[in-house]
Amino acid sequence: MEEEKETKEKKKRKGRRAFLEDFEKQTDGTYKYIGVVWKTEMGQEDFIKRMKVLLVLGILCLVIPLAGGFVPAEGLLNTFYVILPYTAVLVAGITILWGQASWYYHGAQLRDYVYEKTVKALPGRLMAGVICGSIACLGTTVHIVVQAVVHRPFGKIIWSVVFLTLMIGYTAICLYMRKKVSEIRYKKA
Repeated sequence: MEEEKETKEKKKRKGRRAFLEDFEKQTDGTYKYIGVVWKTEMGQEDFIKRMKVLLVLGILCLVIPLAGGFVPAEGLLNTFYVILPYTAVLVAGITILWGQASWYYHGAQLRDYVYEKTVKALPGRLMAGVICGSIACLGTTVHIVVQAVVHRPFGKIIWSVVFLTLMIGYTAICLYMRKKVSEIRYKKA
């Protein structure tokens, strides 16, 4: 019976609850973190300034797609090659802001499981934002060209141009954020 308990305790957890292995129960019933801690190589003031800028950009990564949804562009009304990439952009914007806000909340010293879910994951999320934004730009451009060939009034095409401009801005912000995020270096403390 005791041997089974020992083998269960020695087994490493896998998956989303693996970080629980990094906590140790104290005699008073509380838990203490005993895992790896990551610390930024830059000073605290520089880190806070950089994080505030990145947080504002992360908010823009969600606000710009939301604003694009309120633009009455014809492509958003009935064209799958505009709607699907726009939906992906919106989801990417949500995950980018979530990761950035979590990173900002936890600060310059991160536990290993937080580091994995924020610092290591954010560049991939930003690249997904760049790819989805580029596809949305391509789909909107195709839609504008098709509408111009069909001789739509300029008043209808202008909203698609506004939407395209928003998607270009979103993609540029994601690229810039990816560059700035990769400049922040962490080391094990």
